[in-house]
Amino acid sequence: MVRYFLSATGLLLLASGLTASGLAIPAMLLFPLPAGVLWSGGRFREAFGLVGVAGLAAFAGSGSLLLAALYVLVAELGVLLGMASHRGWSFGLCVALLTGTLFTLGASNMLLHWDESIESSHVFLTARIGDMQAELQKQSADGQELSEGSTRLIEGMLWLSDHLQYLALGAFFGMVLVFSTGFASVYRRIAEHAAPGIRGSFRTMRVPEWMVWIVIAVAGLWLIDYQWHNETLRVITWNTALGLSFVYWLNGLSIAAYAMFALQWNPIICYLIIGLLMIAQVGTLLCAAGLFDTWYDFRAKANKLIALRSARNEQE
Repeated sequence: MVRYFLSATGLLLLASGLTASGLAIPAMLLFPLPAGVLWSGGRFREAFGLVGVAGLAAFAGSGSLLLAALYVLVAELGVLLGMASHRGWSFGLCVALLTGTLFTLGASNMLLHWDESIESSHVFLTARIGDMQAELQKQSADGQELSEGSTRLIEGMLWLSDHLQYLALGAFFGMVLVFSTGFASVYRRIAEHAAPGIRGSFRTMRVPEWMVWIVIAVAGLWLIDYQWHNETLRVITWNTALGLSFVYWLNGLSIAAYAMFALQWNPIICYLIIGLLMIAQVGTLLCAAGLFDTWYDFRAKANKLIALRSARNEQE
C-alpha cells in the first residue's frame, strides 16, 4: 500500500506539472495503463483511486473542471481494458470496446457541433495547403525542380478540403481505431502476466466475417448515390466506407504481422516492416488482403504452408 501511495503521489505531481506547462496530452496518458494493470490484478479500489488522482492532477495543473473530467475519462479507458482482461476477453473485442467508446463520445461531440467542426478542419487544411503552396513557389523561384509527389499531395488535400463533410467521421473513426489497437497492444504487453488476461494479440485479431455484409450494403448505397445524388446518403455512405477501409487495412496489416512472426523472423525486423507498411503507399493492397481474408483465411493458409515446409525440412 505504501508503494501505491508513493506511486500515485509521484504521478500526481508529474501530471499536474506537465498540465501546468501546457503538456496536457502526455499528462493524461500517464494514467490509463497503470489503472488498467491495477484492475486486471484485482486491485479495484486502487484503480479507481488512480482515476481520481488523474482528475485531481488536471484540476491542480489547470484549475479546469472540464479538463479534469477529460483526464478521468481517459484514465477510465485503462479500467475498461482492465475489466476486459479480468474477464479474459479477446484482443479484438478489447479493441472494439475501446474504439466504440471513444468514437461514440467523439462523434457525438462532432455531430453536436457539426458546422464548427467542419469549419475548423477546413481552416486547418487551408492553412496547411497555403504553406505547402508557398514552399513550392519558393522552390520554383529558386529554380528547383518541383517534385510530383508534393504536387499530388496538394491536389489530394484540396480535394479533401472540398469533401470534408463526407469523410470527417470516417477519418476520425480510423484514427480512433488505430489508437485503440496500439493502446491495447501496449497494455497487453505490460499486463501479460495478469490472469486470465487478454486472449490473442494484434496479429491474431481477425475481422468478423459478418462485417462483409456491411461492405456489400455500403457498396449498394454507393451505387444509389452515384445514380441519384443525395447529400445525406453521401455523408453516411462515404464516411462508412472510409471507416470500413480502415478496419480491413488494419486486418491486412495484422495478416502481414502474423505471417512474419509465424516464419520466426527477427522481431526487430518484423516491427520495422510493419512500420514501413503503415507509411508506405500499399494501403489498397493491405485493405484488399484484409477483405478477402473473409473467404480465404490467410492465417490458416500460412499455418498450413509453414507446417508443410517444416515437414519437408524434417524429411531432409
